[in-house]
Amino acid sequence: MKFKYTLLVVLLVTLAFGLNAEKKFTNFKLENEKSKTVRLADVTDQELTVIDFWASYCDPCKKALPHLEALQTEYENLNVVVISIDNPRLRRKAMAYIKSKKYTFTTLYDTNNKVADKMKVKEIPYTFLIDKDGNILFEFSSGKVGSIETLKAEINKYIKPINAEECVEVEAPESE
Repeated sequence: MKFKYTLLVVLLVTLAFGLNAEKKFTNFKLENEKSKTVRLADVTDQELTVIDFWASYCDPCKKALPHLEALQTEYENLNVVVISIDNPRLRRKAMAYIKSKKYTFTTLYDTNNKVADKMKVKEIPYTFLIDKDGNILFEFSSGKVGSIETLKAEINKYIKPINAEECVEVEAPESE
């Protein structure tokens, strides 16, 4: 009986730790528009990173891109990375679209869907919010009305937006 009780306790503790374990974004090596290889660690140099999966043939994806661009200027400690899942034939179309809109966020290309598959992305656009260590803080299917507000609410839990009106000038203490 004591063995069964001990085994039950061990299983419950193991299960509890498993449920509380932070889910990590998969490490990757993807190419950018210049065919340079970029790793996850290369794009997580800020406090938070938004990673959005999109495709050039997806209208909701394209509608979300200007909002993602705006996030970079709205939040000081935030990186925005978009990952195109366009196949190799459509990669040029995706690259041309990003260039024509003059987006400044990091754009990567997952032409064989390896990263999307590992992250279990079933529909696009699909967005992740991760911390510096790659821990997933939030993820959701982001093609619905109000998605940008949902994402901002999650970002605001961790960092505050840049707002010049809220900045207060602090005087240095007088030296004696």
